[in-house]
Amino acid sequence: MRSAVALIAVVIAAVAACSPTAVPLVAEHPASARAPTGRLAGPPAALRARAKAPAPAPASAPAHDHAEHAR
Repeated sequence: MRSAVALIAVVIAAVAACSPTAVPLVAEHPASARAPTGRLAGPPAALRARAKAPAPAPASAPAHDHAEHAR
């Protein structure tokens, strides 16, 4: 029982030693609470009302017509 407790303590200490430290975010980072509001407000440009739909792809002829399979 004593060795199991010691093993668990060693595992917890090893996991704690290997965990990364938190990196402070600068105010310009979007995830920062100090980031200015409004930079990410609204839909992306592709979803805005004035966005243009992409032009349809031009029609192309098939590589071959598969007529040999219709026999």
